[in-house]
Amino acid sequence: MCYSSGMAEVPSRELRNNTRDLITRANKGEAIVITVDGIPMAELQPVSTKRRWVPKAELEHIFFSIDRGLIDELNEGLLTMAELDQRSDAMWDGTK
Repeated sequence: MCYSSGMAEVPSRELRNNTRDLITRANKGEAIVITVDGIPMAELQPVSTKRRWVPKAELEHIFFSIDRGLIDELNEGLLTMAELDQRSDAMWDGTK
């Protein structure tokens, strides 16, 4: 029984006995389903290589290329810090 057509199934005993080989297979892009008594329990797959940060130059380019009109539209209707402070004070004072 195969959990998914693109995934190999491996019993937990094979994981215990051949851990390094299975990790190498996963590192090459293969997704492996680990089973216990034939029941799928876990997946061994490559770690995502998505970037977790954006270089400063790229961020500056993105930020400075935003349409100023769009920024104004997004800011329209937002409360100022003074207005937020007044609301916060009113909530704590019980005057609102």
